[in-house]
Amino acid sequence: MRTPLLSPRPLRLPPAFSRSAIPPSRTYSTSAAPPPPVAPSNARPFAAPEELSNVRNYCRQFIHASLTNLPPSELSRVPSGSPHTHRTHDYPSHILTPFLPPSIHDSYLAIKSFNLATSLVSEHSSSLPVAQLRMKFWRDAIDAIYTSDDGTTGRRYKEPTMVLLGSVLRGGHLDERTGQVVEGKRLNKGWFVRNISARESLFPLTPFPTLASLETYSENAYSSLQYLLLESLSIYSPTHDHIASHIGKALGIAAILRGVPLMAFPSPPTSPAQVRNTFYHNPFGGGAPRGVVLLPVEVCAKHGLRQEDVLREGGAAKGLKDVIFEIATRANDHLLTADMMIKDARDKKELGMGADWGTFMSAVPTKKFLKRLEKVDFDIFDKSLSKKDWLLPWSAYWAYRKGEF
Repeated sequence: MRTPLLSPRPLRLPPAFSRSAIPPSRTYSTSAAPPPPVAPSNARPFAAPEELSNVRNYCRQFIHASLTNLPPSELSRVPSGSPHTHRTHDYPSHILTPFLPPSIHDSYLAIKSFNLATSLVSEHSSSLPVAQLRMKFWRDAIDAIYTSDDGTTGRRYKEPTMVLLGSVLRGGHLDERTGQVVEGKRLNKGWFVRNISARESLFPLTPFPTLASLETYSENAYSSLQYLLLESLSIYSPTHDHIASHIGKALGIAAILRGVPLMAFPSPPTSPAQVRNTFYHNPFGGGAPRGVVLLPVEVCAKHGLRQEDVLREGGAAKGLKDVIFEIATRANDHLLTADMMIKDARDKKELGMGADWGTFMSAVPTKKFLKRLEKVDFDIFDKSLSKKDWLLPWSAYWAYRKGEF
């Protein structure tokens, strides 16, 4: 009989938070490399006000739904309910936006849009070389934005996410709410690079060897985003970073679990464009989509699960529920540890109920997903898990008011 997933079982905390995997510029010693320079208040804005408004709308639409075959200049004309909006991409991030201070909404949109764009590279690529070239575009764009002091190099990249990110870093434009000049944000370039590298590591579509390797991927791909949100608020605290690290790992593990049915049984292509873009399902390009299972091999072997059985039998595969339970337990342990650290930090007056708490709200959708997964006895193929959680807005509001997830 399985131990209840939600029983208190926090991870064993180390004596001190090890930051060996974090770039040197994120350390807290006085000898650390300084953050990227912020543009002066009289600096030339990275983008014109009209262009900045358009890219904001693009990023909001991109996070909430996928818009296909439309240039950025036409996105503002897309009516509600348009057939171009065919599926939700990051519904939780769209819901959690109001819980963050308006001063970092642009940062939040840019960070989330960037993460979504890099995560969809393989799905929109017809072959491995094409996917690698698209990732190189994002690397070059990040390098250009951070390398150019006056912004001229970065302005060559007209991709809306990069325009918004460049405006966030550069500053110099007027805030529509206050009418004051916005100062640039000090966001560490290393976190964007780590996210790109983590996405590239999944290109071979091979299973994770161990649960620890899955945690490493989650740290690089998702915890990096949490660090960037904290930097948007100018928070450089080991306590906040430790909490963000655990939340990011839980987000990454839950994302891999959510993707098990989609990766094992990909939908057949329904249009010529999808037929061309089959690399996400078939790394060799072309042909019918083929399923893959990314669950850690070590955990599968422990419970006698063969990945071929998942591709043949789906949720009925022997040992699959036990594998999902162990992986979900690790994600829940990270959330429990983060929750325990939040309570300790509040007792020590190191964490309040303000903007810094809003950056940790991304744990709420993950916690709800794990609860729903437990209710269906860890059947990851249960159709109820793929339905939109219509109670998420209320749950997020209540969690924000109570200060716990």
